[in-house]
Amino acid sequence: MALKVPLIGYSDNKNLFFVLLLLTFSVSVKKKKRYFLKCILH
Repeated sequence: MALKVPLIGYSDNKNLFFVLLLLTFSVSVKKKKRYFLKCILH
């Protein structure tokens, strides 16, 4: 039982980090798309 709790916490932290990374990546991609569209339109 004592071994399972830290492992669960660690996996949760890993998932949280992955979600955070995914969010920042998607935001940067959106910004780049917007910039790209502006370059094409102007």
